[in-house]
Amino acid sequence: MKKNILTLLTATLGFLAVGCEYDNFEAPKEFLSGKVVFEGKAVGVRNNSTELELWQDGYPLKSAIPVFINQAGEFSANLFRGKYKLVRKGNAPWLQQSTDTILVNVNGNTVLDVPVTPYFVIGNEVSGCQ
Repeated sequence: MKKNILTLLTATLGFLAVGCEYDNFEAPKEFLSGKVVFEGKAVGVRNNSTELELWQDGYPLKSAIPVFINQAGEFSANLFRGKYKLVRKGNAPWLQQSTDTILVNVNGNTVLDVPVTPYFVIGNEVSGCQ
């Protein structure tokens, strides 16, 4: 019985050691952040409902990287260094732009403001009753 337990324990530790060595990839260190802006001001949206997409060419498993926009109109993503395509999705609260894709070169901490044209803008708002 002791021999079976010792054999099982040795085999399990061996598989774990081999598995850990294979799966340890370095995490992305670059950071892309910015705002969705109209006339220089951030456009506020409903939290985590509106998103942008990042695409990176040249890899066999090509899929979108979702980038959510918070209520203040800000977004951020932790990425690998490289060239990306930032896409403004069509289900957002702004008009479709003449081009929906912005080319971004992520190298270090990259800041990008994404211009949009909202369907409507509320201005000169007053709080409280008068």
